[in-house]
Amino acid sequence: MINFFKILLALVIFSCIANSNEVKQKYKYDAFDDLYYFGISERLSAWVPVGIGEKATVRVTIDKNGKFEYEFKKITASDEFKQNLTKFLEDQKKIRYPVNRDRFIDLLVDFKSEE
Repeated sequence: MINFFKILLALVIFSCIANSNEVKQKYKYDAFDDLYYFGISERLSAWVPVGIGEKATVRVTIDKNGKFEYEFKKITASDEFKQNLTKFLEDQKKIRYPVNRDRFIDLLVDFKSEE
């Protein structure tokens, strides 16, 4: 359950973006999108954090073919935390992610290790 909450921010960020007028005009957001992002959250929640009180903000993209990519945007963590997270994210690149109606997905995800 804790893993779910560390990824929840990504869904909140997307929800805020999805509610903007620009996105509403470009895409129809519906229950399918909620299920899709919940599924992405579950996959990312498989990460097992190391350390205490460390955090990384990662830009996660999923292209129209399900190709997963990532980029660290901000990291305030030990080398052990970064290596652990990098290994997890590299493993995710080997997995074909589900696609969302041929859309390019672009999320900011906070990964945290908590006490």
